[in-house]
Amino acid sequence: THIGSFTPCKRAKISVTDQILARISSVETCAIPQSSFQLDLTQMAVILRRSTKNSLVLIDEFGKGTAPASGIAVLTSALKKLADVKCKVICTSHFLEMFSLGLLKDGVGGISALRMTVHIPNSDSDGDSAVPLFKLEKGISESSAGLVCAKMAGVNKRVLDRATEILAAVKDGSPVQPIEANGISNSISNE
Repeated sequence: THIGSFTPCKRAKISVTDQILARISSVETCAIPQSSFQLDLTQMAVILRRSTKNSLVLIDEFGKGTAPASGIAVLTSALKKLADVKCKVICTSHFLEMFSLGLLKDGVGGISALRMTVHIPNSDSDGDSAVPLFKLEKGISESSAGLVCAKMAGVNKRVLDRATEILAAVKDGSPVQPIEANGISNSISNE
């Protein structure tokens, strides 16, 4: 069997697709006694059971409702299973560790990494903005630009300073300095 839809062009070469399976959004509600991660897992279980080599699978931000290690572990395993099935998968994720830890390798086993290009001003500027360029390119993102996005959203400067301090410590593998009783770490002063 083959599904189809309107294609806004005169001609297109489209592979046979028997079904579209999606893990796009989980909304918690009192009517369903499940956490957002449990809903994610339920949707992923259906995808893993039903996908065929002719399926198109869409996965968006799987695992945000649990500890990063659990989300990374389940998503990596699911992507490897889907690659074995040889279905077409489009997966968006901020779990860059799947690649940096070597759990998935770009260009190996049917996995191809693409990233959305974003222009972040260089360190000479104030770093107040990130401009999405809406262009996919080959490769793995180096950063999710989380602190730039937080600044653009209006997050308090002291909070951003502390987040910068924590991020630097985590990257260096050094201890994160505790917050003092006044709510300020030793290295962050009042504005």
